[in-house]
Amino acid sequence: MDTALKIDKTEYLAEVWRGSGVRELKEEYVVPDSMPDVSEILSAQGILTVQGKDTNTGAVEIKATASLCFLYAAEDGSLRGLELALPAELRLDAPDADLDCHTVADVRLRTVETRIVNSRKLAIRAEVEAEAACYRSAVLELAAGTVQEEGVQLLRAQTETFLIADVREKTFALTDDYAFPAGCPVDAHILSRRAEVLTEDVQFVGGKVLFRGRIRSELLFSDREEGRCFFGRYETEFSQLMEMATDGDDVRPELTVFLTGAYYDLPEYGQEGERIRAEFHVAAQCVCREHRTLAYLSDLYSNRTELQPQRTELRLVESVRSVSSRQTVADRVEGIPAEGELICGTADAGGIVPESDCVRTSVSIRLLYRLPDGSSCSVRGRSAAEFTLDLSPGERLRDVRVRVADLYCVPGTGDVRVSLQMEALAERETVIRPVCAVTEDEEAWRGRAKSPSAVLIWTEPGVDLWTLARRYHSTVDDILAVNGDRRHGLLLIPKGR
Repeated sequence: MDTALKIDKTEYLAEVWRGSGVRELKEEYVVPDSMPDVSEILSAQGILTVQGKDTNTGAVEIKATASLCFLYAAEDGSLRGLELALPAELRLDAPDADLDCHTVADVRLRTVETRIVNSRKLAIRAEVEAEAACYRSAVLELAAGTVQEEGVQLLRAQTETFLIADVREKTFALTDDYAFPAGCPVDAHILSRRAEVLTEDVQFVGGKVLFRGRIRSELLFSDREEGRCFFGRYETEFSQLMEMATDGDDVRPELTVFLTGAYYDLPEYGQEGERIRAEFHVAAQCVCREHRTLAYLSDLYSNRTELQPQRTELRLVESVRSVSSRQTVADRVEGIPAEGELICGTADAGGIVPESDCVRTSVSIRLLYRLPDGSSCSVRGRSAAEFTLDLSPGERLRDVRVRVADLYCVPGTGDVRVSLQMEALAERETVIRPVCAVTEDEEAWRGRAKSPSAVLIWTEPGVDLWTLARRYHSTVDDILAVNGDRRHGLLLIPKGR
């Protein structure tokens, strides 16, 4: 027959699915009749905004827009910009997801490539990458003992873990005013634009997640009369708080922030003293893990009958911590014009490869120069980067992100230094095997009931008295009582009653 167990229940959010996917976008773009013919593509970049995410049975669907900007040298010697908005819909197969799940997603524009088909047509290719995780309300049930404990010996254990206590999302909007770059007329127009969200500090205080960061914008302008280019890098700081449904003493917030909209409005033509007005729409998602100490029944036996425990295997997050590293890549970009003037330099981190003791990536560098004759040219370089990690045994990385923190070009040379910032979470799992059910085998007990009332054995230091007591149908207390608290050597093991 079965022995009834006392069950402790802990409510939490279980991660039921985690995965990623890439959507390739392809488009042929015809240059408008009002624009001159294309001679050379100088740069291709963009801003990715997320319009929504839906979780259905078996799938996570994400809708985004890649607002792409292409800078090209025209056959008439001028510098021109093109813009194209490509919708991106990603469907990630999530077998265990359903409508009751809380979903957190991180979406980024991975690559943008452009090829000249002819002087009036471009072939465009972009990749949008998404990572997502789904969480659902769950109850962790662990046996704490038995309903009838008379004559039953119980071995209890405990483990430290971080359970997901809450998942929330918040949207907010920011506005800012930017000055035109030095020497740039206010009637200039934007040739290309890029924006990214950088989160710098996340804290949990009194049931709230406080986070701050900045939105970095890079805008390339051209005046209307002479076609001169001006580059501006701007930052809009933000500080926000998010109410969470937990207020534990040890809570680890994990934050993901992305753009849902980015707009830049220039002053009306002919106005003086005006500034650029920027407006950003942002979504922040937070997963809060709360430290818990869980007690559970790891073993039991009886000296009155034969009990056979059944166990289940549980994998729990034992520890989680933030890992960060900064790396400066110094390299020389070949092909720098001898008499060119640097207009701007940009860099992007490439694919991320986490390994056991390091994270490898690459950085793509693009430098735009103005030549003495007024024309423009672009040079490119690529360098490898590696972040050395100091992980504890059993730790593994997840949610690894690498961003460009700064770029510096040495004037008059091709020497470039790019500072990269790597952020990740280091997680270690623990495995426990708690008792989940107990059956009584009366027939097996009848064959062991005639065991001697005491046995004399020799044990080495470090012997597990629980194992001895279980094997010889005794108790730990009885063994210590008759042996004067001696735990090894020659021990008398009395039969339990």
